[in-house]
Amino acid sequence: MILNSDPGIELGALASVMGFSVPATAARRLWPHLEGYNMNRAQNVTGIAQTEVARVIMRPGTVNPPVDPFSISLTPSGSHALTLTLSWADRTWSADLSGAR
Repeated sequence: MILNSDPGIELGALASVMGFSVPATAARRLWPHLEGYNMNRAQNVTGIAQTEVARVIMRPGTVNPPVDPFSISLTPSGSHALTLTLSWADRTWSADLSGAR
């Protein structure tokens, strides 16, 4: 899992570049960047890798019965620690998190 501080791009700006229209009420809403994580020199587009805050390896797993819709849970796992679990269908991904010391 990669977390970054990039807020996204305004949907109206994305629409003008991609050639579609959005209602004026939605034009200022933020949408994730679609051009990739690293800089794309061919397109002269700066990626968002420089805004990375944390990178965590997640453990894959399975769940039965399947989960729908997608869910996120935090479970205590010791003093000042949590287990973050992402679940969808019959798959899970988890990571142990702890506070800064």
